[in-house]
Amino acid sequence: MQKHVFQIEKLRQLTLLGIITLFVLLITLIVMLQTSYIQTKITQYVTKELSKNLKTEISIENVNITLLKGFKISGITVKDLRTDTLLYIKNLYLMPSGIPVNLKNLKFKFAETDSLYLNIYETDKNTFNITEVINTIIKKDTNSVKNFNLKIKNFNLRNSVFSYKNNDTLKTPGINYNNLYLTKINIKIDDIDISEKGTGGKIRQISFKEKSGFKVNNISTETCFTTPENTKIKNLIIETDKSNIRFDSINLKYPDKYSFSNYKTELYVGMQLKKSSFLEYKDLAYVLSDTSSQNGKIFISGGFYGYLNNFNLKNLSINFENIFSINTDSQLKNLTDPDNLNFNINITEFTVNTKKLSELKIPGSKYVIKIPPELKKLETINYKGKTAGTTNNFVSKGVFSSNFGKILLDASAKKDSASAMFVTGKIYGTNLEPDRIFNNNFKDLTFEQDFSLYYHKNKKTKLTTEGNITKLTYKHNTYRDIKIYASLNDKIIDSLNLNINQPEIKANLNGKINFSGKIPHISLSGVLAKADLKKLNVKNNNSTLSLELTGNFKGTNIDNFEGKINITNAIINKPGETDTHIKKITLTGKHTHKDSVTTKTISLKSDFADASLKSNGNISESINSYKNLINKI
Repeated sequence: MQKHVFQIEKLRQLTLLGIITLFVLLITLIVMLQTSYIQTKITQYVTKELSKNLKTEISIENVNITLLKGFKISGITVKDLRTDTLLYIKNLYLMPSGIPVNLKNLKFKFAETDSLYLNIYETDKNTFNITEVINTIIKKDTNSVKNFNLKIKNFNLRNSVFSYKNNDTLKTPGINYNNLYLTKINIKIDDIDISEKGTGGKIRQISFKEKSGFKVNNISTETCFTTPENTKIKNLIIETDKSNIRFDSINLKYPDKYSFSNYKTELYVGMQLKKSSFLEYKDLAYVLSDTSSQNGKIFISGGFYGYLNNFNLKNLSINFENIFSINTDSQLKNLTDPDNLNFNINITEFTVNTKKLSELKIPGSKYVIKIPPELKKLETINYKGKTAGTTNNFVSKGVFSSNFGKILLDASAKKDSASAMFVTGKIYGTNLEPDRIFNNNFKDLTFEQDFSLYYHKNKKTKLTTEGNITKLTYKHNTYRDIKIYASLNDKIIDSLNLNINQPEIKANLNGKINFSGKIPHISLSGVLAKADLKKLNVKNNNSTLSLELTGNFKGTNIDNFEGKINITNAIINKPGETDTHIKKITLTGKHTHKDSVTTKTISLKSDFADASLKSNGNISESINSYKNLINKI
């Protein structure tokens, strides 16, 4: 019994001695690690092993190891194969999570970096200094990335710099993607997990400033995971001083070793933008290299799903400061093959503010959209409709509306050869108000027109249209069933016919109009069988007018009028009075040129009076001068 107790006591003493010895050795090791000699040896060893494993020149100024703070590695420099600085880190702090068994399975509680500098440049076409280093590592040791796993609970990068240059010397305004220089880079990422299967983590913050002036205040995600074939991001937020873009999700799928820089169709994109997202145009100008001084926010939401040549737009909404907005659910296929493009475009809402549209500047240009004053009077134009089919055969139905009224379009198009398109359809106008645009007395216009259009890529165009004005109000009189037919061949209306048969007026007009010159050339003939001048609000007393009309002239107004207009067999009838017969009235316009001076002559000849007016300026101004003179007399 005493012998047994003695053995236990001896074992206890030996155990205590062992613990004390290990503790002393540990303290000794920690103290030795603090000495400059040991740290220098560690630095030399780490530098040698890293240079050997990474197959490039690496230098480290100092390695400091403490029990509570982990590793502090200072002055890390990595050279590329041309001995230029690829990477420099002023200070790297590492706190291991446990004791690593091997260098292929590393875990850290935190990793912090101060003043990192990464320098990437193009060494040859589509080859960069960093890819040369990576390819050298992989080429010499294909097993270096197998079974590798790195986990970092908290990663923090502070006040760093990124430089990127390629051999393209093209200079562009805004962000120059061939010469990037990012400063004040700050990155915070939690739960980093890097392995041969992929890389994941939670981005808490990414911020930087580009030398162009573009600044990102924050990029963050709920989760982010990328593999050689797929990238998934949840709740991505991108914030600048002016913009705030929020994604519910982003999903990218691509073949292994996919090159994002090349134009390919294998990339699948699925992304959903939140309704709260908006983009300030000044930020977009940096991205588009736009020098225009456009202002305003672009509100955008909805989804994009599919490949470059086959994608869907779901509930996509774009609104630019109430200048224009669009909502659409659309599908496009074979986008990279224009001859076989397939589409189903559903515009649930498209709105343009014609008054504000002139404020919109074209990206990359100082040119502004010029809106005619008449169009501005429409204030807002709305469109809703669908267009579906292929490049060679499609149909389109839609409604245009504004304070002017509603216009409905129902058309179909078919390509009958490699270079020709044939379009047919109907266009309807309902309760239109022309006087709101042209300040005339035409109101309440309703019409229905059939049309056919033939277009050849050599710019030859043929258009025919036939239909009725079912209702039109002019000076408080309503006219119905006005038949219209027109045929356009390139720039020539080779046939125009207007026929009206109403109690107040019966008339027929035929003509041709040539638009090939600077001033249109018009030839016409017509018969006014009857016009009740009182009912037409032309005269206060009862009277009717009939006449025949012919004309052959150029011009759009009295100042550029050249040619003749003849009125023949005019009869004015007043009840209880003898009819007034006018055999002929001829209006002639003539321009003569001498010594760079143009003299314009307007003459009027009739059965009862002749008159002539000459002017070296505008005839209209001369007529107004005579009117003012007569009024004074």
